Amino acid sequence: MVKKLVMRTIFSNAFASAVKIQKVFRGFQERKVYLIVKRIRNEAASQIQRAYKRYRVISIVPKALKYLRNQQTLMVQTYMRGFKGKQIYLTSLDFSRIRKIIRTKQMHEAFEYFSKLREGVLEEVSSTIAFAFRRYSFNKRVLKRRQIKELKEEVKKSKELPHSGSGDLIKTK
Repeated sequence: MVKKLVMRTIFSNAFASAVKIQKVFRGFQERKVYLIVKRIRNEAASQIQRAYKRYRVISIVPKALKYLRNQQTLMVQTYMRGFKGKQIYLTSLDFSRIRKIIRTKQMHEAFEYFSKLREGVLEEVSSTIAFAFRRYSFNKRVLKRRQIKELKEEVKKSKELPHSGSGDLIKTK
């Protein structure tokens, strides 16, 4: 029986070792397959990227350059049309320019008139306000003087009143 137990433990240790070796070997094989698949996937992605970059260079870049050239052409055309239009306008509308100059001169004269009028009103208003303030402060001083004068008179009257000799101000019953 002991022999069986010893054989069993040896067998179980050998079995466990065999399982461990198989596990490591299978993991190694799977990693190898995974790395191969990963490399293939990366190569495929690189090929797709290269193809797209070629496509972009061949088709999109020339279209973009053509678009930019068209935009530049349109910009030059726009400036030239504007320049010619301005020349035609300036040569054909000299009379309207003179009319505008007269209008601006009239507006300037009207502005000067109203600014003088405004200055006059401001001077008048400021002098009215200054006069009112001076009158107010003068009346305030006069009122203070009257009050002081009245107080002095009251003090004089109170001194003139005869007092009883005892000096008692409170009357007892």
